[in-house]
Amino acid sequence: MELPSVGGQIRKNKKPTPLSFYSECDKKDYPVTLMITTYLNGNLAILLQTKDKGGPDNYATITVNFLDELLPPDQAYLDTNNVPEIEQFIKDNKLGKPKHRHHISGFCAYPLYEFDLPRCLEYGVLAEPK
Repeated sequence: MELPSVGGQIRKNKKPTPLSFYSECDKKDYPVTLMITTYLNGNLAILLQTKDKGGPDNYATITVNFLDELLPPDQAYLDTNNVPEIEQFIKDNKLGKPKHRHHISGFCAYPLYEFDLPRCLEYGVLAEPK
């Protein structure tokens, strides 16, 4: 399984620049970085990470994987069900743009986004899928 192509801009040792994520749930701002990886079927997976005393801590997985759909390497559905403010966060930080398509599951319509992966790497790291 290959990670998405980001034009050779893998930065393993560069410290990513944190972004500010405002959580509607607890009305707080969190400094976050992105962890960019893939799901087992190869679809793009992005997580928000905060810093803990012991190192990075996963705050939220902001993408959703649907096994019945393989996507281009720079596209993913946003988890607006569990992280309702994520679409605004992506737009505000110019990390991606909507593809004007949704995947409906249960009572939620998950929006499809095309990510600017080189820009995402300014605020995160690539991680090998486990």
